[in-house]
Amino acid sequence: MSVYIKPGGGATLTASQVTGLHWNPVSTDWKVMWNDFSGPRSSGTLGYSGGTIGFNSVIAGSGSTTTPTPTAYADRYGVLKCGIGSAAGAIAGVESSHSDSTYRFGDGRIKFGAAIKLNDLPAATTADFDMCVGMGNNVTTFASEACYWYCDVGTNATNWLLYNNGTSTSLVDSTVALATDWVNLEIDVAADLSSVKFYMNGTLYHTETNSANIPAAGTECNFQIAARATAMTATKVFEIDWAYVAIKPTNTRGDITTWVDEL
Repeated sequence: MSVYIKPGGGATLTASQVTGLHWNPVSTDWKVMWNDFSGPRSSGTLGYSGGTIGFNSVIAGSGSTTTPTPTAYADRYGVLKCGIGSAAGAIAGVESSHSDSTYRFGDGRIKFGAAIKLNDLPAATTADFDMCVGMGNNVTTFASEACYWYCDVGTNATNWLLYNNGTSTSLVDSTVALATDWVNLEIDVAADLSSVKFYMNGTLYHTETNSANIPAAGTECNFQIAARATAMTATKVFEIDWAYVAIKPTNTRGDITTWVDEL
């Protein structure tokens, strides 16, 4: 069975990039994982596993929820609705692991993408919630070494921001206003960590090349789509349609010397 995923946008994989007919543990071809949030929410550690990314459902703080809404849209099956509780510090969303990922920055090229919808926008003048879509070294809180599409709080909450953090932090204004439309957000991290590229709906908005603003080689790489309340009077909602991770390893696995490729 051929595996080919292209959810949309210029940053996603092309047919020529995904060359294998099935997964090959020796190959340095792209490894593509995905989640369409089409299954029921699990109470266990695998969380939403509608594809092959085992996301944990993140709920913390009074009023936070994650609810499958598979019939909400005629053209989008498997939508996850996330409600951010109003208590300070409340979190809602999904994460790939609890800060124990075996993926690492610098071991290969990494792409992460997701389709999300902000049903409720953050307040433009007061601090109510912030949000990250991307990858970093921690998902129990917002990461200290990370690459995110980011919604900030307060006066920075007008546009989507591009957040990079290594030994120092860069916060770049994308100039794209936050809106309630569906958007495809993607991040492409070079294998040698020379750049991080940020795409929205297939358009490149920023390329980060300052090494101080990029996670260091060997740093854990977890994947996260989550929002966190600062001070809100009511629950606010965002939705996730799909997410994918694609990794092109720099090296083959050292413990396997041959692989029978006959399927």
